[in-house]
Amino acid sequence: MMQMEVAITSYENTHVPNEGHEAIAILANLPLGLGKESRSTNGTGPKTFQENNNNVRVITQNVDGLHSSTLHKWDTDKLIEAHGRVGLYKCLPESDSDTDDESDEEEGRKVKLGSRRKRRERLRRANEIASSTRSKQESKNNARTTPKLDELVNDRHGRSGITMCPHEILNSIPAHDIIPRHVRNQLDPKFVNKSHKNPPQSIKPLNSNDQYHTNIQKPLKAPPLCPNCKRPCPPQSLLFDEGYHSHEHYQFEKMESWIENADVMVFVGTSFAVTITDVALEYARNENIPVFNLNLNERLNSSSRLNVENLIGKSEQILPKLVEEVKKKLSKRLMQA
Repeated sequence: MMQMEVAITSYENTHVPNEGHEAIAILANLPLGLGKESRSTNGTGPKTFQENNNNVRVITQNVDGLHSSTLHKWDTDKLIEAHGRVGLYKCLPESDSDTDDESDEEEGRKVKLGSRRKRRERLRRANEIASSTRSKQESKNNARTTPKLDELVNDRHGRSGITMCPHEILNSIPAHDIIPRHVRNQLDPKFVNKSHKNPPQSIKPLNSNDQYHTNIQKPLKAPPLCPNCKRPCPPQSLLFDEGYHSHEHYQFEKMESWIENADVMVFVGTSFAVTITDVALEYARNENIPVFNLNLNERLNSSSRLNVENLIGKSEQILPKLVEEVKKKLSKRLMQA
């Protein structure tokens, strides 16, 4: 018998973005590419620029969700959480593999993170299921034309001919939708915060400004289940036997496009031990793209194929300095324009 444990944590109170996260948010909003020039209505005022052509894109391997909760608000359409996010769940698929075969389309593409063939096939199946279910509902006196998610899943014995739950590939499951209820109550942060409003003496505040730290290991009496197909729900994170094509949350084709269109690559605090960093570095080598590595320990060796500069130190110290340097250059550029 396997015992599951869950960290009962008021996550938003005990984990907050640091100066490095904030610096990235600021960089993503700066007018790095100046657009159309304009002046004040009388033509004598200072120059301004109507467009912000900022093309900073952020791909994070972190699953903590901190990039999207910074104090400096930014367009999180520029963010991809490549390995998932804590607090979201997905339906456990029948099977999946991160091994591609020779039938995958565009084998010769310069940046390859996942199987487009597998993604296309799974999306086709999901759309067929939704279309078939919708047609059946329309024939029932037009009582309801939009299928519920639980009508899109199989009974696990093949009787309906449907073998895919939409949470396998299309949608993530928030903690407040998990079943059964007692498991949901353990996983849902709102319930956790409420249940620990008056924490026991063993739970101490992190400091005078923080809420109580409620990071307690507590066994789950049952695994979290998908509210639609009732299968076990793992966290919405990329598992070792899964490919980036396994779920739409990972947006692997968009990641491929961002890497292929990069003018410069900046790596922050990575061990270079996963697929996405290997693929990005190989593309940088092949296309002679400058690379900056901000890291505590891991260094990259510069060579005739890799133009890299290592900046060793804490990201929360280095990245704010980068922001200031960029702002100085932008200010100088604006004055010269």
